[in-house]
Amino acid sequence: MDKKKWFVTLLMPFLIFLGFVTTTADTVQAKELQNVITSVELWNSSNGRTETTNSKGAYVLALNANYRFVANFDLSAYDGNLNDGDTFSFTIPAPI
Repeated sequence: MDKKKWFVTLLMPFLIFLGFVTTTADTVQAKELQNVITSVELWNSSNGRTETTNSKGAYVLALNANYRFVANFDLSAYDGNLNDGDTFSFTIPAPI
């Protein structure tokens, strides 16, 4: 068998496999999910307690304390139509 036929014989299975992979792969676009956050709590990481609000509904914060957000979200509106890479955003309000 000459070199050209030998090379084509080895290359053909690879090309067939490559064609199969590229035709069966689905391209999925990630999307920005909307209105999924149902509630947000602010926790004081220094003492482990949920911070309480004052009479006006505002959080009372202490200087030099460490805080973290706990967000609950609900994806049921998307009825299982979620893909890898889908995201949602949460904007942290000033002055935090």
